[in-house]
Amino acid sequence: MKTIDVLKKARALIAKGWTQSVGAADEYGLHVDIASFRACKFCASGAVCRAAGNDIPSRMLAMRSLARVVPDSARSRSRDATMRVIVFNDAKGRTRRQVLAAFDKAIKQEKAKANAR
Repeated sequence: MKTIDVLKKARALIAKGWTQSVGAADEYGLHVDIASFRACKFCASGAVCRAAGNDIPSRMLAMRSLARVVPDSARSRSRDATMRVIVFNDAKGRTRRQVLAAFDKAIKQEKAKANAR
């Protein structure tokens, strides 16, 4: 799966429902596995994982792409892309709008890279 497709699919999941502190939650806000049929709210990393499924390389490339666009405060805490995304998503005061904006920025950058080829 292409990185841009994983990002778009993950963004769509978050647009429907977003959460913090867990990868996925059900309609009641209770933690569920990201692959659960009950999962309807996702954090940024959980959405990327759900969108990529078992395609680990695509998952990691999408996570790196998203990690590149998060604010410096999240990037400086870890060198690991997934951890950067988690720190960004779970920051106190973070909003779904800000998370969606990060996905939009990553998607835009992936489009630019594809057009440059």
